[in-house]
Amino acid sequence: MIRIKEHRDFEKCWHLIESAIRPNKNLPEQVFSDQFSNYVFEEFDWAMTPDFWDGVLKKLAIASNDAEIIMAVLDPDPKDYFHRTFGEYNILKLSINISGQEYWNILKTGPEDSEADAILFNSETVIWLPLSMKWAI
Repeated sequence: MIRIKEHRDFEKCWHLIESAIRPNKNLPEQVFSDQFSNYVFEEFDWAMTPDFWDGVLKKLAIASNDAEIIMAVLDPDPKDYFHRTFGEYNILKLSINISGQEYWNILKTGPEDSEADAILFNSETVIWLPLSMKWAI
């Protein structure tokens, strides 16, 4: 797992994110870019489980020949809140080689001195995206 800390790395990830979704839109508005024509919605809480990692994310990444998945929290804001407060972004690059349990542990680990800001506890809008851009959640 790589936690994005440098601004240039954030900008690279943010460019991919903006290519996949419209970050300033919220459901029921169209949140995905035009490149995605099929949509499936899933329970947010399930996406934060080891089973979702093993049963969905890892399988999608393997099918799209991706070795990593970007997981980014969009709310709270990665720049204005998270980076300003903690000096890093709430954006991760996750290797598909991690287990569901490792995914769970990553989600419940917050910045130093602020476990309440772990992704599991403080995220309202999240995106999962492979570098290939073949799918997005």
